[in-house]
Amino acid sequence: GTAPWTSQAYNALTLVVTSCKNFKVRIRSATALSIPSKREHYGSVDQYAQIWNALVTALQKSEDTTDFLEFKYCASLRTQICQALIHLLSLASASDLPCIRETLELNGDMVQSFILQFLKSGAEGEDPGAPHSSHERGQLVRRALEHVSSIQALTGDTARRAIMGFLEDILAIYFDSSGSQVAIPELT
Repeated sequence: GTAPWTSQAYNALTLVVTSCKNFKVRIRSATALSIPSKREHYGSVDQYAQIWNALVTALQKSEDTTDFLEFKYCASLRTQICQALIHLLSLASASDLPCIRETLELNGDMVQSFILQFLKSGAEGEDPGAPHSSHERGQLVRRALEHVSSIQALTGDTARRAIMGFLEDILAIYFDSSGSQVAIPELT
């Protein structure tokens, strides 16, 4: 996060994940963006926001291809981008929340739709390369929700509550549609 080359590396990865014509390269870029295990490895709030926004843009563009050979990688690309977004949420700081909320206000329905697809795809076996079962994917979202709920919100900031509502809605829809009796914990 603080090494002089990290911003260049993140800039290159975000450019590739949003605009490379080769979907396998975009998948690897999204994977690389989800590797750092600590928030500080993502650098400044601006750097984190750039990565978050690039992944949301990449999700929007995940079906944009004129090459039929690339189309078969669309589901894997969306899976990897969803994992990266959930990973970023699970590491977010209070300072990151306003950017996340702003993006979700603009693109929340689209992001929710793809995350729900991501959660359900493991159960239907449509993405055999996916590293997590449907249950494990639900746990990833639950952990992100628990993390966001544990953040001490900045005074007057409503972003934390909005993001929690977004994640709670995803889990409620997912568990309702899957027929699971697992209750969503009440977090405040």
